Amino acid sequence: MENIDGICVEAPSRVDRPSPSVKLEQFTALSKNKVMQLIERSSDATCKLDPLPTWLLKSCIDAFAAMITAIVNYSLSEGYFPDQWKTAQVIPLQKKKGSDFDFKSYRPASNLPFISKIIEKAVVDQFLCHCDENALLPDYQSAYRRFSSTESVLLKVQSDILLNMDKQEVTLLVLLGLSAAFDTVNHSLLLNILGNGFGVTDSALK
Repeated sequence: MENIDGICVEAPSRVDRPSPSVKLEQFTALSKNKVMQLIERSSDATCKLDPLPTWLLKSCIDAFAAMITAIVNYSLSEGYFPDQWKTAQVIPLQKKKGSDFDFKSYRPASNLPFISKIIEKAVVDQFLCHCDENALLPDYQSAYRRFSSTESVLLKVQSDILLNMDKQEVTLLVLLGLSAAFDTVNHSLLLNILGNGFGVTDSALK
């Protein structure tokens, strides 16, 4: 039992999930057609750090596809992501239109090089496939998975509240919002969770 401002809360016991028997040791090489699909379904946003605009790359995709495929597959097989691809063009965007000029009224938007986004999409596709095949994600997680969204979360919460009302039970809803949430990520802890909780090892973890 934990006491929070006079309210007694029964803290749940920590549940350690066993590491999955199926490991994701390395990512699978992509075909040229698959890389072309990733490029074609990407937005036309261009980073000033790119050697040529995205729209021009897409219009000449047949000429660049083989070279980009080789770069992507080398990165996936070696677990190597160059520092240049981690360098972003940061642009201040206004949070709300019409607000007064104030540094707090802007948020930084990072625009990464185009090739880094292609490799990110390839990694995400294979990682989520690994999670789906081995049922590694929580049943009610809606973020970052197909066929789920904020709408599915709201429907589930509304359903639970209505069911509790039918049972004449009280529902306590706690909402937590973090400012700059991704800046709070502990990378050592994240790597540990990927290895022990999701079975990501070797070059894939690298």
